[in-house]
Amino acid sequence: MFDVPLLHIEDDVLFSYQIGGRVHQIQVTAQCLSAIFRSDGSQEGNEISVRENAEQILRVASDKVMRGALSPVRVNATDF
Repeated sequence: MFDVPLLHIEDDVLFSYQIGGRVHQIQVTAQCLSAIFRSDGSQEGNEISVRENAEQILRVASDKVMRGALSPVRVNATDF
């Protein structure tokens, strides 16, 4: 299970994760959570969506970091 602390900034979910030897902040947008992962928009629903789809979210975030993105790395619906 994806067991990292999740923070909320407005309706987005933010967490820290190590990618490529450095810790990056990953920001998953509320629009991504609802449109792609079918979250109901509540904090609990958003957290469940992030935890259940962590592998896909981290794949996108890792690709962005490897292409030079800086923290916070935003994961948007258009990334899928």
